Amino acid sequence: MPNTATDLNGLQSAVEDFMSALDDCGDAWAVPIRPGKWTPSQISEHVARSLEESGKDMLGQRSKLPQLPAPVRFLARHLGFKRVLKNKAIPAGAKANRALSPLEGPLTPSAGQDRLRSAWLQFEQAWEQLDGPARSHLFGTVPAADYVRFQEIHTRHHQAQLPR
Repeated sequence: MPNTATDLNGLQSAVEDFMSALDDCGDAWAVPIRPGKWTPSQISEHVARSLEESGKDMLGQRSKLPQLPAPVRFLARHLGFKRVLKNKAIPAGAKANRALSPLEGPLTPSAGQDRLRSAWLQFEQAWEQLDGPARSHLFGTVPAADYVRFQEIHTRHHQAQLPR
């Protein structure tokens, strides 16, 4: 079955909701959400990087996501990817890899929105190039629509962390 624009609707909605939520951050933009945690600025940068690198990864291109050997991809797919899809949630205590863990982020919520818009466009362009399943160096070959749903769940996970 070919990949369709409809497959992107949930993720696009999640990205738009995330960008809208940045408007509510106000003075908390550069303040960690809890001691030792990221600021909303860093969270927005993490989500942007995740979209950019996931676009490359689903095409099987080199990205900043972990490049796992095939047997380990099997474990990542079954213990991580499929678990997230089944539970519709990122597991508590999950950690981002170093390349997706920003030391800083955009200076303002508006700049964060611009950054996310750019990352979304890169992901969408990668999607348009995809013909068939996602060929991830992290999870192995997975249905493209599932890969997009994983990104939607990830984006909504981080939106829930933003101050209201």
